[in-house]
Amino acid sequence: MRNDIRFALRLLLRSKTFSLGVIAALALGIGANSAIFTVVQAVLIDALPFREPDRLVWVTSALPGSDNEPFSLPEFLDYQATTTSMTDLAAIGTSSMSLVGIGDAERVQGMSVSAHLFAMLGAEPSVGRALSLDDDRPGAEPVVVLSDPFWRRRFGGDSAIVGRAITLNGRGYRVVGVMPPSFALPPREADVLVPLSPGKHPWRDVRGSVNFLRVVGRMKPGVSIAQAAAELSTITQRLKQTFPVDYAQRRGVRLTALRDQIVKNHRQNLWTLLGAVGFVLLIACANVASLFLARASTRHREFAIRTALGASRSRVTRQLLIEIGLIAGVSGVVGSAVAIGGVRAFVALGPSYLPRLGEIHADFRVLGFTALITLIAALAFGLVPALRPPGADRVESLREGRGSPSDARTRTRSLLIIVEMMLAVTLLAGTGLLLRSLREIQRIEPGFDASR
Repeated sequence: MRNDIRFALRLLLRSKTFSLGVIAALALGIGANSAIFTVVQAVLIDALPFREPDRLVWVTSALPGSDNEPFSLPEFLDYQATTTSMTDLAAIGTSSMSLVGIGDAERVQGMSVSAHLFAMLGAEPSVGRALSLDDDRPGAEPVVVLSDPFWRRRFGGDSAIVGRAITLNGRGYRVVGVMPPSFALPPREADVLVPLSPGKHPWRDVRGSVNFLRVVGRMKPGVSIAQAAAELSTITQRLKQTFPVDYAQRRGVRLTALRDQIVKNHRQNLWTLLGAVGFVLLIACANVASLFLARASTRHREFAIRTALGASRSRVTRQLLIEIGLIAGVSGVVGSAVAIGGVRAFVALGPSYLPRLGEIHADFRVLGFTALITLIAALAFGLVPALRPPGADRVESLREGRGSPSDARTRTRSLLIIVEMMLAVTLLAGTGLLLRSLREIQRIEPGFDASR
């Protein structure tokens, strides 16, 4: 075995063009696909980082023109007090806030939430504590929780910020905690989270007040989304009878799985991007196949000499397996580096509006799976010379002078080049079309001037 390994190393170092070509193709195929599929898995496939995430839903009000409208505060409190299909409901309101008191003044994205939201989600802070029910009570000290990106950007990730005071919209708040990077909800990412405090809110008893609250709910075990939506819509009809003027436009309630609401329109973009890099993997496999087959057509004389000297087919096969294993091993290492670097670059350069960006990290399960598929492709084509049955061309192979292959071998090599170019052009065209589709998706006009 040691002799086989030394011989394989000498052979591969002597054939640098072939070795580097295969390693580059495999590394690119493994790295690019692993990186993008890691993103797809983190954003679209993995469960949300909450307790029993499949029971969490996004609740919106259905009006004649839209079924994705917010609720007023009194309306939310009515649903919260009346529902029997949900274990709990929590409200979320977004607003822009002015931060002063520490460093330069800054306009930040704020979120007013029901203080029990964190307990309902099962979301734990990374530093300090989250909001609690006591923070929602009238007379409670104003407190605030920071998001991880804002904490790192504004305060340098200093845990000593917990307990310090900051001023938001002219009101003093005490920082009590920092949420982890994985904490994300459907409204655009918030910098600061403060208690909604419905008991002392000025719109607490104003039925015709502004509709500004989005709602997250947790369904009871065994309750489906359709059943919960039907029950909440029944409550809507009762409220409509009691308050016909304030609820004249209400048609019901719509429920969406929280994960679907978070990923929303990004699903199509990411699957399209994954399809594009899938073509890259196919191009890599086509290149590897062509390189191995072309190399096999030049090694007939070597295998004929080995066989004539008494080498069995298993002996030749073992030598080829060692060569392929060495190439695959180096390709796997390089491909791993490409994947890890690609994921880090995507997280650093990715759009801030991409949901669950903080949960994306290199996934070695995906890397191993992609490497296994590519290795199988390499084995399938790399063992072709060993699987070819011995025949009458052995004498012809021994008679051939070095550098003067037969006409049949020359034709085979030319055919391989033609097939490789055909596959590469076809796959590159498919990749280009998918990337163009992705660009067109991102350039869809919203129907209004979105500049500034």
